[in-house]
Amino acid sequence: TSVAVAKHTTELGYRWGGCESGMDNTPRKKDGLWVDAIAQQGLSALSIYRMAERLGEKSIAAKWQARYETIKSKVNAHYWDEEDGIYYDISTDGKQFLKVKTPASYWPMLAEICSPEQARRMADHITDPATFGGERPWVTVARDDEAFAEPDGDYWRGGIWLPTAYMATKALERYEFHAEADEAAEKLLSHMLRTYKAVEPHTIWECYSPTRDKPATRNDGHMVRKDFCGWSALGPISMFIENVLGFHRVDAGNKRVEWRLYQQGEHGLRNFRFGDITTDIIYDGTDSVYVASNAPFTLVINGNEHHVEKGDNHIAAETTA
Repeated sequence: TSVAVAKHTTELGYRWGGCESGMDNTPRKKDGLWVDAIAQQGLSALSIYRMAERLGEKSIAAKWQARYETIKSKVNAHYWDEEDGIYYDISTDGKQFLKVKTPASYWPMLAEICSPEQARRMADHITDPATFGGERPWVTVARDDEAFAEPDGDYWRGGIWLPTAYMATKALERYEFHAEADEAAEKLLSHMLRTYKAVEPHTIWECYSPTRDKPATRNDGHMVRKDFCGWSALGPISMFIENVLGFHRVDAGNKRVEWRLYQQGEHGLRNFRFGDITTDIIYDGTDSVYVASNAPFTLVINGNEHHVEKGDNHIAAETTA
């Protein structure tokens, strides 16, 4: 294993390939250094550093913080293209950007490697219909790239995959681009719903067409797999709860729910479970939230903290819209 890793590792990052990464027929270059590979190592280092810090392990925290800062500096020095406002894969010598825009470019954002200015430019791409935006967002190759495959995405050459869409959505949220994340999530879920209704069998698909209400095609031209409720269920479950309904952060350990209440009309969650708590949280569509809970917890609505008691609770609240 160490020999295999060494063959794919350089001073500036890591080589990877389509099948190894899961992006089977991606147009990204196998002989380049992939930005998501190094950014994921940065995210791991950041997570270990924060866990060690929380546990009071100062020497371990310092070690992994230093590793994170080294990776962060390397990614921003070599993988960021100031002209295009995006992270790219690079050549092994670090002298050339390998300019294929894919959602993999959002891994540095998820790893909190971006500056605020870089994050703003990354967020602009999801509102741009020429790159990742439009009515069917989070295409796996930007629409203005010559490798983008019309009409139905040719698997990883434009097909919309929920795991990369979810990752990039969470990356936007790390920098408080909630409006952009929520709008893209709602458009993607609408696309999934229209496809569900329009195509038989009525189900959830492996990935989705970037141009019409259909599943994507594989690189052999055949339709992708049906009944794919592994990662594709990230849409109608996780993105629906977190981005459409707005329950964007739940901390079971600290018994805390944070809610961006921005939708109009009556909506919320019933029988919502986190840790040992089971609760109903329902906005009545006017000015009040009803909460029923089997135990106390903290509910934060649009930044305002409310202590929820066991039993029935009524909280005055309004949407941000």
